[in-house]
Amino acid sequence: MVWRILNEDEIEGSDFVDYIGPSCYEFLKTYDGFNSTKLIEDPITGCPGVRNYNFRIWEATLEDELPSIKVGLFGYRASNPIYKTVEFILKVKESTISNDSLPVININYNGSNEEEVYVESNTILEINGLSESRSLGSSWFIINDDELDSSKFIDIVGKGSSGLSSGTKIVPGGSINVSYKFRINYVTSEDELPVIQLGQGRYGSSRPYVTYNIVLKVKGVEKKECTFDGYQCCTLAKTKAIYEDKDGKWGVENGDWCYFKETTCFSQKLGYPCCKGKKVVYIDDDGKWGVEDGQWCGINN
Repeated sequence: MVWRILNEDEIEGSDFVDYIGPSCYEFLKTYDGFNSTKLIEDPITGCPGVRNYNFRIWEATLEDELPSIKVGLFGYRASNPIYKTVEFILKVKESTISNDSLPVININYNGSNEEEVYVESNTILEINGLSESRSLGSSWFIINDDELDSSKFIDIVGKGSSGLSSGTKIVPGGSINVSYKFRINYVTSEDELPVIQLGQGRYGSSRPYVTYNIVLKVKGVEKKECTFDGYQCCTLAKTKAIYEDKDGKWGVENGDWCYFKETTCFSQKLGYPCCKGKKVVYIDDDGKWGVEDGQWCGINN
């Protein structure tokens, strides 16, 4: 009896799930003539014992529809019928990262009508230096709050009544500075983010006499291609070293050999530094992440 994937073509066509391969090579690594590449491509041949199928789940939002993973239990002969089928329905789990744990991108209003700001996934954008006159009763407000509320890329944090920052109250005499915070959700360089439109006007009015537009751009992380002697470097956290020679350690990803480049931590391969501490605020398929000096960093086990 052997388990096989029934909808491999559907999974290969998905943007959210990658089939990495079975881990049955763990049971055969001491056998003579072991060929891991062949086993990955043909997991049925020579793979006794328990077989684990490995999949990588890429970043997805609550609105995305992930494919199911369907497997069937067959006899070893091709003519044998399916004895049993199992379908694994994938659902996106809502993020549990609190706003207080996210890195903060601070910008200060400089009097211009428009400013371009580069942001990253899972960060807080804080806009400071917005002065409100108590004596004149003027205030800043979000002009396009309906558009921002409907966007999956950005959330308004602490929005108060009449568009005021949470906890801000206009009183006669003097002036105060207010700030707005926005949470940037998962974004890619291909996404078109909404423009944050702020306005300053008389308290209670929706007609601004000063406008300030923040044009959001996604900051790209330059990932330098890692190769060794014609082979790609291993990039998945779940990949295990199954062979070692004078050049170093080797694993298998997507049916091909990959090389384990010696780095201080996994995040350096992704363009992020290593954490100095061990406080974990987020975990994904790549590993454990922390936040230091206002940016993401990787934590080794």
